[in-house]
Amino acid sequence: MGAITGREVIVALKKASSWRTAVACGAGDGLLITSESLGPLTKESSPDNSAGQAFITQRPNVFQPPISGTLAMNGRFVGADLILALAMGNVSTTQPDATNAPNTYKHTISIAPNIEGIMATIALLKKTDKVWEIPTAKIHGFELAGEVGGIVTLTANVLGNKYDLASEVNTPTTMNDVTVLDKENIILFNEEAVFRMNAQSAVALADTDKIYPRSFRLTFTRNMDTDTREAGHIDISEPVESDFPNATLELTFDKYNIDSFLDAIVSETHQKLDIYLKGNLIENNYHYELRINCPNVKVLSGEAPVGGPGKIGHTVSLQLDACDTAPDGMNDTAPFQAIVQNTRTTL
Repeated sequence: MGAITGREVIVALKKASSWRTAVACGAGDGLLITSESLGPLTKESSPDNSAGQAFITQRPNVFQPPISGTLAMNGRFVGADLILALAMGNVSTTQPDATNAPNTYKHTISIAPNIEGIMATIALLKKTDKVWEIPTAKIHGFELAGEVGGIVTLTANVLGNKYDLASEVNTPTTMNDVTVLDKENIILFNEEAVFRMNAQSAVALADTDKIYPRSFRLTFTRNMDTDTREAGHIDISEPVESDFPNATLELTFDKYNIDSFLDAIVSETHQKLDIYLKGNLIENNYHYELRINCPNVKVLSGEAPVGGPGKIGHTVSLQLDACDTAPDGMNDTAPFQAIVQNTRTTL
């Protein structure tokens, strides 16, 4: 059978429930990616280095290293939601107005202490007769980034148990059933984007608290311990977290015309911040939306280097931490919360 190009690659991702047990991907499980770097496809061997032989003649395979890497994609209101949910862990889905907006659903995604038991099957058709299946994988972090006038991108950090190139669950035939739930509603950093920030102890965020960055980069990481081996298996068991979850936000500004961040560094004043990205209309004044709420923001650093006679840019690095009590206008105490409004009924 023949080779295919990146234009023809089929990628699918579906929630699974039991480590090492793949689930069948099909309609609605397709994922449009811009790149992937998941590997390696290899096995560790141990040489038979016994004395009494001139050369080593045997290297039996004893362990299959985990699959790690990234899946990069253009953010979509239906698609990014699942990546965020798998990485963050807790999801609550409601209908804001079941009567007047029966096709609109709001998914409130918050950071769970851990993602034990939360996993997905990933399948990639890279050749007309070959599916690269990762039976179970953790999405253990992501990077959400955007610049004014462009598409918001999402890069997922992946850690899987192994590659199965002879799966009977996801085959070249079944991959033909894979479809993308919604190709159209891409997340844009356009004129509808709103960023707001004020002191954590202040009143709820309002229009007077708007800030105007040129770009942003939200990074969330769960460090995983992959040295989890057990008898009866050549691959890793379900990995566990080796450190606290960590979240940071970087904002860049074209003009150095705001001192709020530098003042916060000097005074050590904690802030709260939210990001709002608005998409197309769903129905009856309900739009596709992504909101990020950050209840406890510490400004780590700020810089405004002079690079010549032109404008002076401004970059700030923010640490997103948890808090004991949610500030005014927010209802979560974890480092950040994501709220996605779209047409998907459940995550």
